[in-house]
Amino acid sequence: MIGVDACQRSFCIAIAFLSGETEEDYIWALDRLRSMYELCGTRLPSVILTDRCIACMNAVSRCFPSAISLLCLWHANKAVLRYCQPTFVRQQQGSEAYQQGLDDWNEFFNHWHSIMRSIDQETFNQRVKELEKRYVPQYLEEVNYIKTNWLDLYKEKLVKAWVDQHPHFGNVVTPRVEGIHGLLKSHLKTSTLDLFEAWRAMKNALLNQLAELRYNQAKQQIRIPVELSGSLYSPVRGWISHEALRKVEEQRKRLLKGDLPSCTGSFSRSQGLPCAHRLKDLQEQGQALRLEHFHTQWHLNRSSTHQLLLEPCHRSDRITAGSTRTQSSTQREPSAFEVVEAATQPKAQPRCSRCHTLGHRMTSKVCPLRHEELLQSSAAPAAPAAPAAPALRYDNPQAIYQRYTAAREAWYRAQPRGSIKTNQQYRKAMGLPLRYSKADYDWCLNWKQMTKRCITPTGSREWTKEEMMAYLDWDKLENDRLVAQVADEIVVRPFSSRRGRGEIWRACEKEIEEEQALYSAM
Repeated sequence: MIGVDACQRSFCIAIAFLSGETEEDYIWALDRLRSMYELCGTRLPSVILTDRCIACMNAVSRCFPSAISLLCLWHANKAVLRYCQPTFVRQQQGSEAYQQGLDDWNEFFNHWHSIMRSIDQETFNQRVKELEKRYVPQYLEEVNYIKTNWLDLYKEKLVKAWVDQHPHFGNVVTPRVEGIHGLLKSHLKTSTLDLFEAWRAMKNALLNQLAELRYNQAKQQIRIPVELSGSLYSPVRGWISHEALRKVEEQRKRLLKGDLPSCTGSFSRSQGLPCAHRLKDLQEQGQALRLEHFHTQWHLNRSSTHQLLLEPCHRSDRITAGSTRTQSSTQREPSAFEVVEAATQPKAQPRCSRCHTLGHRMTSKVCPLRHEELLQSSAAPAAPAAPAAPALRYDNPQAIYQRYTAAREAWYRAQPRGSIKTNQQYRKAMGLPLRYSKADYDWCLNWKQMTKRCITPTGSREWTKEEMMAYLDWDKLENDRLVAQVADEIVVRPFSSRRGRGEIWRACEKEIEEEQALYSAM
């Protein structure tokens, strides 16, 4: 057994372990519930919502005779679907016949929904006649099921025309019970607990639920949503839940759409809130909402006494209303005669700051020098072209990466159409390592090698992983070339035949020229 608070949150009222689902079982449970209400001095529920369980409905009418008993609309919809849909939709039919039967069923089900949404008894009778005219005698059994099992017996508990005469606050279905049931089962975790362990688990679940409800209500007492910040709601903010105020805001927006239909009072009776017609009267009288306009179901705090605190009206000074000075200015406002004199005195003619002539400003079209700068810029000679960027050395990391991408693009062009062309495929084809270690990448960023950042004309950036791999490939290739060159020189010309530092410097210069020529040709 659950209830709904002012914020439209579900909470558990009572839990009962029943040995069966007979009328005596339900009477015992509801008698215990009624004794709890009387013990706490709480007002008895005015509306009780159940599914179509005859035993439960009889127990409710016996234990709570003053409460209005309503039926769950969701369960009624599912019952109609279970009984009537197989006649329209048959699996053994062909695809076209099956689709046609599905369309016919949707039309039949929409008729049922339209009957449930009837706003008055006249509309209800008219829609029932339309259902009979459309589906009798072809679907006589289905129409008879709806009338005999639902409309004749329970129309006052299901149809909107009768249901909206009672304060149900928008609760016409019972899936909330399933949600609370699932919450309790999540705390029980197993079905083999004894009565004491089950009670302790459910107690913890209900205490957590109570803490969440109190937190949510306390939050709504201190926070003001933007859409509810108008003066219309100022006396009831912090006392009425945001859900109720948002429903009232929807009614207020109806005033902006044009003429309202005549008031039936069903919204105020079913929701316990002021309707659009009531809001229109308040706006015409220049009044705001008060706590008396809302049912106590929507009150966040029912124990304390509400004090009517209205926001003070803003009073504007007629003299300072048209002033151009700020409110913090200490300068006096000019007197009336000063304003008149200032308006009658001729104003001094402006002087152009470009041609220094009286009678116009520099942005005026009559200024002869208005387009002088544009004419001068068009007649000026073209600026010299920017100097070309200096050529990079062969061992520069950027030059190395340019040679790497050029060789890769050439390999891409040489591959047949439709083949995979990726960097990994290129490195595999060239026999290059597919990856390097972190120590190799750290070595690249040493100031003696690539340095930590790449310097570009527009600034600096970090080296990419592909650029570092190209540098490591070049460094390994260069080391292999030098090792092979040294080995050849030792055989052809041993170190014992060399003399002086000059020869060493000449050999270094020759080696640099050869390397520059080698990589320039790539």
